[in-house]
Amino acid sequence: MKKFIVISMLICFVALVYAVTMRINLNDGSYEDFEITNIESITFSPTTYDEYRMLVLQNATINGQTVTGNAPEFIVAPGGNITGNCEVYFETTFPGSHVFPLALTPNWGDKQNVYWQAQNDMSSGNNYTAVIDIVAPSIPGTYYLLLAVNSEYNAGQIASATHWSSDGPIVWDDGNDLFDLEVSDINIGISSGMLLHPMLVGPEVFSDCVFGLTAIKIIVQ
Repeated sequence: MKKFIVISMLICFVALVYAVTMRINLNDGSYEDFEITNIESITFSPTTYDEYRMLVLQNATINGQTVTGNAPEFIVAPGGNITGNCEVYFETTFPGSHVFPLALTPNWGDKQNVYWQAQNDMSSGNNYTAVIDIVAPSIPGTYYLLLAVNSEYNAGQIASATHWSSDGPIVWDDGNDLFDLEVSDINIGISSGMLLHPMLVGPEVFSDCVFGLTAIKIIVQ
């Protein structure tokens, strides 16, 4: 897996945001965080990366309520059903010979069992639907249902960030599971449709990879 380096930050105005924390991968392999504040709207062009995968939510329907746009959020009762679907746009610069499953995982519950595969393979430039049928956490709070794509063979490899070529089965709890993403990283995905994130490519060997990533916010109260 190649390492990806940010080569530009092209900003255009499309959505209301007051503060965004970005993490840039520097040439020496280290990271630097910075915050953009008091901006009325922000998103990032796919030209941020030479090669990328991108997911942008178009709409989501949960428990009969439909919200359009790339940042839907819903209020649900503790322990209540979360049923419906969402539509997501997929785009990539990688060749069609790659396999692009659509993985979904809530960031609550048992990470090794709560994810599922909504699409087996996607083609760039098309919209896809994911069916949602899960149960809300019993504890009130703010949670996220993550949608992600990478050049892998199944949703487990994507959710665990274990590359298909790594030697062995998928690996959990090694520090890069999508389930454990920080809210700041999730917000980057929602705003841009992608996230630079470490992928396990061999025994204890990681390489930065551009995931297509977005999320639906779930407020339990």
